[in-house]
Amino acid sequence: MSFTIDFEREEKKDEIEAKMNEIREKAKNGIREAWNWCLDNKNLIAAGIPLVIFGVRKIDKHLEISRGERLRNSCIYDRSMGMYLESKKPLTTAQKLDIDQLHKNGMSYSEIAKKLHIKWK
Repeated sequence: MSFTIDFEREEKKDEIEAKMNEIREKAKNGIREAWNWCLDNKNLIAAGIPLVIFGVRKIDKHLEISRGERLRNSCIYDRSMGMYLESKKPLTTAQKLDIDQLHKNGMSYSEIAKKLHIKWK
């Protein structure tokens, strides 16, 4: 029984290992530079953090409001189920008026959907 060494495979392993070491070195240098920058700019960071937090809260509030508006415009809120119902196809204005009229007459949204052949998501 003879054993052969695949030199090409060994060379590829060495190349991959060299690339990984290079990537590790770059990552360490990047982390080191970021750490030094943070140490040099403590005042800037202390002043900037509240601004960033304030900005994130504002954006989050705006997204929440726009999401609520989208739900109100494209869906119907069913109080009995406590959730928004969205049709698979966009409702026409006539269908929305029919839904409002039938709901005012006391029909549930499930009955309205069956009557108007509307499928909910």
